[in-house]
Amino acid sequence: MSSDSPLEVARRLARALDADDFAAARLLLHSDISYRIGADEHRGPDDVLRSYSEGSARARSLFDRVDFDHTVIGLVNDQTVRVDFSDRLEVAEDVLVHHSVQDIEVGPDSTVISIVDRPVVGQRERIDAFLISHGLARPPANAPKI
Repeated sequence: MSSDSPLEVARRLARALDADDFAAARLLLHSDISYRIGADEHRGPDDVLRSYSEGSARARSLFDRVDFDHTVIGLVNDQTVRVDFSDRLEVAEDVLVHHSVQDIEVGPDSTVISIVDRPVVGQRERIDAFLISHGLARPPANAPKI
C-alpha cells in the first residue's frame, strides 16, 4: 500500500462505500480491522464489509430510492478522520436524509485499522418514525396510541 495521508485514505474508503464498491473498499482495509457500531464489533475485512453490504442491501430493499454520500469533517488526530455519511432515503415522494458519523483510523501502512460509529443525536428516532410512517416497520409495543 502507498503512503497516502489519512485524509486521502478515508476519502477513498468513503467513496467506495458510497458506491457499494466493496472490492475497492477491501483494498483499503487492514487485515485486522475493527468496526464498532453500537454494541456490535466486526473484525476483519470480510466481517466489516459484510456489515456495510447487508446495510446497503437492506436500505435498497426497503426504500424506492437510496443515494449514499459523505462529507469529510476533518482530522480528529493525526491518524483518525471523521466522516459524515448521509443516506438519502426516498419512499414515494417523501425523503429522509439520515446521517451517520464515523471515525476512520488509518495505520502507518495507509490501511484502515479501525472504524467507530458515533451516534448522531436524534437520527435513530427520525429513521424509526420515517419507517413507521410508511408502514415499513411496526411501532414499538409501548408506543402511545394516537
